Amino acid sequence: MTNDDEKARRDDDDDDGDDSFLCPQVRAEFRADTWSAFAECSVVVGMHPDQATESIMAFAKAHGKPFAIVPCCVFPALFPDRRVPADEEDAEEDAATEEGDEKEIKNARHVPVTRLAQLVRYLARETGGRVTHLDFQGANRVVYSTEPPRGFRTPASRAEDE
Repeated sequence: MTNDDEKARRDDDDDDGDDSFLCPQVRAEFRADTWSAFAECSVVVGMHPDQATESIMAFAKAHGKPFAIVPCCVFPALFPDRRVPADEEDAEEDAATEEGDEKEIKNARHVPVTRLAQLVRYLARETGGRVTHLDFQGANRVVYSTEPPRGFRTPASRAEDE
């Protein structure tokens, strides 16, 4: 199956629980239909979770759990729909910056997540989480929240929509 076929399949079946893109270990232990086994946890932690990163984020959002994710591998071919506003490295030539604030980019285009720094920004944006560095070498940026992540909806608020 090509990347385009995989993307089209996921777009067509977004809410069907298809987890074929996950590694076998994650597929066996951590998927939407087994989340109830983890419902009583007080925090969700992913330390270099590879393909489970999205599932951890989704679980934390669905269940209103505080979380900490230390991502390492990006897997852009498996997750082609991840996009972030371009940063300085992505858009040096085509984005004007505010004077004195080189982090803010005007008229930024969105680019696919292909680098670890982009994945960290993506996770923080999707969850409303904070980012900090851990005191060790390598992939050491953690996206975390001590409160339910952005996007969490209580059962009562979901019932109001029905």
